[in-house]
Amino acid sequence: MYNASFSTKETWHHIRAPSPTVPWYNGGWFNHATPKFSFCTWLAVQDRLSTGEHMVKWNRGESGLCVFCTNTMETRDHLFFSCNYVSTIWGDVAKKLWKTRFTKEWPQILAYVSDKSLQRVDGFLIRYVFQATIHTVWRERNGRRHGETPNTTSHLITWIDKQVIEDMTRATYSSL
Repeated sequence: MYNASFSTKETWHHIRAPSPTVPWYNGGWFNHATPKFSFCTWLAVQDRLSTGEHMVKWNRGESGLCVFCTNTMETRDHLFFSCNYVSTIWGDVAKKLWKTRFTKEWPQILAYVSDKSLQRVDGFLIRYVFQATIHTVWRERNGRRHGETPNTTSHLITWIDKQVIEDMTRATYSSL
């Protein structure tokens, strides 16, 4: 059928197969989120990041140990946020914000960031810190796997804090 105007939205709805919204949707996709953080989080939620556990399945000669603690198999749940190195970062950036809900357990973290009843500003901060931490840890992990100079936990904490402040400022001006 001929139409005088083109709509990307209409085309998208014609070519995709709709599926139900997943329970963790709000934790991954929200206003003013940074796309690369959301995408990395989406991969983590799906357990599709190439962690050591997955790499060993693909290549038996590969070491699947965590690059941070070097004594545990690198799984998604270990990397986010059971590893001592990473849990130091997570504790510093999230503990005050999450208060009594603070945890290092992946299922509880995912449930909390996906909670639809979170207040607008608190929800944004909780979700953004979660995503920024996942992205930062994943970037550091890949850097170490490829021979880059390791960063200290304090350096990564500072970087995450800076990202959160910058995006919160940007979002505030856009009427979060």
